[in-house]
Amino acid sequence: FNQPSTFASIVIGWIAANKQELVESSDWLALELERVAVALRGLVSEEHEQTLILDLVEARVKHGCGTLGAAVDRLRILRGKILELSSEQQLDEQLLSLVSSLSSRLLTSYDQEALPVVEQILLKPACKSDNASDPPVAASTATGDGKSGIKRLREKEADIDFEAAASWATRNVKRLRTSEAWPRVGPASFAAVMSGTPRGEDAASMVDSWAERADLLAVAEAMEKLGTEADPSVFGKLVTHVLAKGKSLVEQNRALGGDALREAQSDAQTARAEAAEAKEKAETWAARAAQLEEEAAEARASAKAAQEALSAQQKQQETAEAEIVAAVRAAFSRQAAAEGMSETGDRK
Repeated sequence: FNQPSTFASIVIGWIAANKQELVESSDWLALELERVAVALRGLVSEEHEQTLILDLVEARVKHGCGTLGAAVDRLRILRGKILELSSEQQLDEQLLSLVSSLSSRLLTSYDQEALPVVEQILLKPACKSDNASDPPVAASTATGDGKSGIKRLREKEADIDFEAAASWATRNVKRLRTSEAWPRVGPASFAAVMSGTPRGEDAASMVDSWAERADLLAVAEAMEKLGTEADPSVFGKLVTHVLAKGKSLVEQNRALGGDALREAQSDAQTARAEAAEAKEKAETWAARAAQLEEEAAEARASAKAAQEALSAQQKQQETAEAEIVAAVRAAFSRQAAAEGMSETGDRK
């Protein structure tokens, strides 16, 4: 498929004339996904009929897959192979559209088991990029925000399954309306489904079943996402639910005593401020007490040192006094001895 355009056109002409034979061919059905990605890029680059391309790729993706989940996983692998083969300047909006169409076709072909998969996707939709609704721009030129086609596909890849699920839901309103998951989807999923749902009792019932369980902010967000081009009947029902929920909030506020909630919040704020002030004072007192304890410890240490010095001085004094007494006694003893010797000599 990297051959000149004339040769590729001849090959495509043969494929178109023998599509059923190729779709049922064991060689095609066993072809590695990387080679399928190469063929897919070649077919798209020649701008051939998209239905023919989709039939071929869908047959390969579904081959051997007993469940929708397995087929979706294989398609995601194929998308990854396409990204690996793409350069910054080769990926265009036609390939984006074809990859997205493949996801939608898988959900349709596995119709009986599609609902659980769709529910799972709608309950956790991908975060759509800010430029998801911008008009297509060829990958050969940068987009307004400087993003090339390959970068846009990497960002959009997470949204492809979500868009396919929303598209399937708009074609199966009755099945989704009775689903237990529908009232629990987010505003983005609700808006994506309702924007393509035709008017009728089923659409009105879907709005009611979802809006009754959603909170006021969710309903308001859904209205914002639907925009001014939304079905007037859908928008009108949402307005009715917004008014009812707003009225309910006003009544709840009154039941609480009007300004009682604000007063309670004010009291709580005052209490928090007083508690913070008391905590600050307690910390100040604790710091002062620690300082006083430190000073007392220093005073006790000084008193102990003074007591020890006084005791040592007293011992020194006692020792000196004992030495003086001993010296006096010794002097007296020597004097007495001298006097005794003198008397003895006189008698002689």
